[in-house]
Amino acid sequence: MIGKPGDRIAVDTPKVGQHQRVGVIKRVEKHEGVVAYEVRWDDGATSVLRPSAGSVRILPKPEAKIGAKSQTPAKAGAKPKTRKI
Repeated sequence: MIGKPGDRIAVDTPKVGQHQRVGVIKRVEKHEGVVAYEVRWDDGATSVLRPSAGSVRILPKPEAKIGAKSQTPAKAGAKPKTRKI
């Protein structure tokens, strides 16, 4: 799967105990069969990544459901609002 701008990308680390690096793909370039991603990492850094096979995971952005209404989550411990008539 080739990532698209807006997709999340995750790179696992070669050492046990280190956290994976996750970011958002900003730009995709293809040249002679090689894919390069410009990525803005969650820590704020930006870099160009040319992954080898199996070294990254593309996490597609979630699709919005058609006709779904936006709902705000209820606050923990909040009482429902009642209206006096």
